[in-house]
Amino acid sequence: MSKAPKVVSFTANIGTLYPDLRILVAEDNPINRNLLVRTLERLGIPNKSIRTAVDGLEAIKVMEEDAKPGEPEISLVLMDLWMPKCDGYEATKKILALQKCRDGMTGKPAVTILAVTADITREAGRKAMEVGMRGLMAKPYRIPELQRLLLDHIGSG
Repeated sequence: MSKAPKVVSFTANIGTLYPDLRILVAEDNPINRNLLVRTLERLGIPNKSIRTAVDGLEAIKVMEEDAKPGEPEISLVLMDLWMPKCDGYEATKKILALQKCRDGMTGKPAVTILAVTADITREAGRKAMEVGMRGLMAKPYRIPELQRLLLDHIGSG
C-alpha cells in the first residue's frame, strides 16, 4: 500500500470526470454510512450513482442483483471491515468470487473494493489486501483523503 501525496483541497467534479462511476457503500453504522454518502456527493458523485448496504450480507446481495441491462454496474465498493452478520473481509471474498464467475469469460475487470475502517492496524491492512481489497482509508472520513483514494483506484479494475 503506497501513500498518495497529501491532498489539501478537493474537487467537486469526480462525477463529471467519471459519469459511469457507480459506488456501493457497505457500512453498518447509519451515521458513518450517511456521512460517507454525503462526502461522496460533495465530491460531485450524484446520489443516484451511490448504493448502500447495512452489512456484508446486504453488500453481497446488492452485487448479485446489480447486473441490470443498459445500466453501468457498480465498479467500486467502499467496504467497512467490521460489520455484523458478515464482515468486510468475507463479503469481499464472496463479491470477488461472484464477479469472477459472472465476468471471467468476458475478460471484464472485477469490481474494485476499498476498505474504509477505524481499524488501521497493520494486520487489518494486510488482511484487507489478502482478500482482494485494493486500498484502505481510515475513519473519520476526510474529503481530501477520500478524493485521493477514489482517484487512485477508479478504473483500476
